[in-house]
Amino acid sequence: HPESFKLRQNYPNPFNPTTNISFELFKDSDINIQIFDVSGKMVKDLVSGFHNTGSHTIQWNAKDENGKTLSAGLYLYAIQVGNIVYSKKMVLLK
Repeated sequence: HPESFKLRQNYPNPFNPTTNISFELFKDSDINIQIFDVSGKMVKDLVSGFHNTGSHTIQWNAKDENGKTLSAGLYLYAIQVGNIVYSKKMVLLK
């Protein structure tokens, strides 16, 4: 929903081992950011909770929920604000 938030492309991309995911909120919001592999499996619940209006950057270290480093490949990151979800692609190199 363009009025409430904007999801930016991660940087660097491709990355190894860390990347930054930036987003901008145009109003205070509860958000979720999750990382998915190409099969659609959620591999990391990165951010969950209330964030204030403004720009935010979250770093991801290519580790899954168990702290295990993921294999190289294509991943998706998705932000959910309310019932709106946007996603973008990113590439992990080894």
